[in-house]
Amino acid sequence: MKGKTLVIGIILSTIVLGGIMMTWRNHKPIEDIKMFRFSYTVSMMMNGYVSYSIECNNKCIQQVKKLGEEEAEEKIISKERVKELEDLLNKYNVSSWNGFNKSDNRVLDGRDFNLSIRLESGESISATGYMMWPKNFHEVEKELTKFFEE
Repeated sequence: MKGKTLVIGIILSTIVLGGIMMTWRNHKPIEDIKMFRFSYTVSMMMNGYVSYSIECNNKCIQQVKKLGEEEAEEKIISKERVKELEDLLNKYNVSSWNGFNKSDNRVLDGRDFNLSIRLESGESISATGYMMWPKNFHEVEKELTKFFEE
């Protein structure tokens, strides 16, 4: 009887520890962004998409392509501004989106999104969807619009 209890205890401990490790991995903070790209479609009209990007090398360059516009606006931003973006992404645990790739094949003229983040450490986060969204997507979309278009 003691042997069975010990085995069950080890199995349960392993499951709990595995769950903790998976949760920790999915909650890893986003720090030191080297590249950020987020785009989404709003409609099927010409230029019916929005695109935001930041590329950091010696300096950080932001590009914003608003709905209906043909060209993106480009400007240099500070590292502090990039840190604000990291805080926003961490607020909604966007790192947990990594690997999200879902699509609703029943919809032919819907909305889609793409997210790609590369960190100084070499780690990357990638997510894409068509009429399916990761947790907190709509809140993040609104916050990013406010962040990039203010």
